[in-house]
Amino acid sequence: MQITYSCLPFSKLTNADLYDIMKARQEVFVVEQNCPYLDADGKDLYAHHVMGKDTNGQLQCYSRLLPEGVSYPGFTSIGRVINTALVRGQGQGKTLMQYSIAKLRIYTLTCQ
Repeated sequence: MQITYSCLPFSKLTNADLYDIMKARQEVFVVEQNCPYLDADGKDLYAHHVMGKDTNGQLQCYSRLLPEGVSYPGFTSIGRVINTALVRGQGQGKTLMQYSIAKLRIYTLTCQ
C-alpha cells in the first residue's frame, strides 16, 4: 500500500485531520489495546503531527512530535505512534519512525 507522509503543527491541521487523528488514536489505544486514558492531554497544541495517508486520503499511520520540555525536561519526544490494522505487517512502522525522527530533528532545530 502506498502511504504519503506529511508533518504539520497543530495550527495547520484541518478539522478533518484532527478528527481522523483522534479517531485513529482511540481505535488503536482505547478499543484495540483496551487502554483507556485521557488522550486529549493538552500536548497536541505544541506538537507537530505526522500523518501517513493512503491513496484514498485515509489516515493509516500517525505519530506526535513534541518539542523539548513538553513531556521531558531537556528532551524532545515522539509519542502516540500508531499504524492502523490495515497496514500492520507491511513495514510502515519503520517508515513512520524514520520519517518522524527526521522531522523531529528538523523541528527541533527550527522551532526552538
